[in-house]
Amino acid sequence: MDIPLIVETFHLKNSHINAYVPDAVFIKNRYMEQQEANNNTLFPYWSAVWPASIALCNFIIQHQSSFQEKKVLEIAAGLGLPSLVAAQYATSVCSTDYADEALEVIQQSAALNQLKNLTCRNINWHHIPADLNGDIVLLSDVNYNPSDFEAVLQLIWYFLERDTCIFLATPQRLMAKMFIEQVLPFCIRRSDEAITYRGTTTMITTMLLQKS
Repeated sequence: MDIPLIVETFHLKNSHINAYVPDAVFIKNRYMEQQEANNNTLFPYWSAVWPASIALCNFIIQHQSSFQEKKVLEIAAGLGLPSLVAAQYATSVCSTDYADEALEVIQQSAALNQLKNLTCRNINWHHIPADLNGDIVLLSDVNYNPSDFEAVLQLIWYFLERDTCIFLATPQRLMAKMFIEQVLPFCIRRSDEAITYRGTTTMITTMLLQKS
């Protein structure tokens, strides 16, 4: 991988973790070059750490006993910060994303933290393989595009029907109100937290969803 990486320390609830993060200037310049060649080029959102993932890490730490002897699956992981935290408590963690570059960074962060129970897999969450499963599913800021809300909800129903616990973190966006209202009936625990990251403060709602 030709992307320069920087080790960043993330300060969490009574804890901290080091992880590799792509150089933001390099990512921006590469994106602009690719966009000049193709206007349909999508920004690599996987390459940044988003406030929701930090809030999810804090929620995991607060509920660490729930992860003991559990198999964890993170979907649309990006840089996989929640996966790295969950791997400190769970039996195994599978971190998935559609971008191979994202998975390479996660693997390097896992090695940095000497986490041998974390594996990666290339998965597009629009097409979940039948063999993909876990006791706990982690979802961080997956409901940012209204056109994807129905697909994300179907993903949530899919795992809830299989008695999987879902830890979901989402920024408090007005456009996501309808999405949140549909998952609230399954919420058994909730936390609202202001996350300040790189000079910006964002309110994040984190929920534990479970079928009754």
